[in-house]
Amino acid sequence: MLPSNVPDEETLNQVISEFTTLFEQMLDTGAGAGPYAGRILMTILLSNEPLTQKDIAAKLGISVSTVSRNIKLITDNPPLIIKTKIPNTKEWQYEKRANTPVVLLSGMILSFINILRNNVSPMTSALQRMGNLSKELRERAETKRFHDTLENLLSATKIMLEELDQLLVSFQAQTS
Repeated sequence: MLPSNVPDEETLNQVISEFTTLFEQMLDTGAGAGPYAGRILMTILLSNEPLTQKDIAAKLGISVSTVSRNIKLITDNPPLIIKTKIPNTKEWQYEKRANTPVVLLSGMILSFINILRNNVSPMTSALQRMGNLSKELRERAETKRFHDTLENLLSATKIMLEELDQLLVSFQAQTS
């Protein structure tokens, strides 16, 4: 009797489903794209051939208009997939870029950099305000611990930003 591949197929389908959910959440949270952009992106990434909007809609069980609205989010900035006009038709086909993982990671790094940068100023401001506290309050053990923690966090954030900036430059060089 031959061994069954069902558990392996189930595991593979489960992993694909989990990864698709991650893409949905990432594009929804990071780009405000909604869940369909992530599903569309994963459908194209997993395809071995270019797909039309009709193909994608059929695979996902959604309308062509939903595909049309959402596909712009993954073909524009940064372009995660390639959009090519089908000769002698009004249709386009979509396929994965060779460097889609690099582009996707670059976008994620840029989002994280922006989050960190948005928090540097408030942390710096909080440290400055702590300097205005009375001497008695500044010398309390819990105030010193909080000040040191905030200072270390700010310092680590600045170091992380420098490292992420360098990483982003490296990733962007790969996409050129």
